[in-house]
Amino acid sequence: MKQKENQRIALTKRLLKETLLHLLSEKDIQMIHVNELCEEAGINRTTFYNHYGRPSDVLSEIEDELIEGIPALAGKRDEDEQAFLKQSVIIWQYLYDHRELAKLLLRNNNSESQFAKKIFRFPVIRQALEETVSDFQDLADKELAITFFENGGYSILRKWIVEDMEKTPEEITDLFVKLLSKGFHS
Repeated sequence: MKQKENQRIALTKRLLKETLLHLLSEKDIQMIHVNELCEEAGINRTTFYNHYGRPSDVLSEIEDELIEGIPALAGKRDEDEQAFLKQSVIIWQYLYDHRELAKLLLRNNNSESQFAKKIFRFPVIRQALEETVSDFQDLADKELAITFFENGGYSILRKWIVEDMEKTPEEITDLFVKLLSKGFHS
């Protein structure tokens, strides 16, 4: 009985996610209401509220699933610059390969979303960001600088995917690495 219940929950969540993605192709997440999502999915609001609080929670779960699908990277940044570049390209390549979904998520990203931080939490990227600001003595300044690079990198990613820019994942990685290497030292 428990397995059937789990399957029902999984099917309900999948239906809500698919319906939300369909609606996102037509309008922004802020314009999608629970009633509309439930009506389109053919489920009642009580069922929705058993799993989510609002449509943006469904969006967040879709974001998490996309991020979780990125192939696992080494826990620490390899000292070898070429290995770091290869690891970084894996992330951009994955997002490029899933660009239709990524485009919907990036286009409908709002101020409540943590999508930028989710993408830049990968140890290999986080360590590169921390190395970029290693000269900073003040911890608050370090965190602010890392936030600057996370949001800047996210903006590059967003523009690249949403606007279908003709750049390869390797070219995006090169740009990101150039910006990191210049950092605040120039």
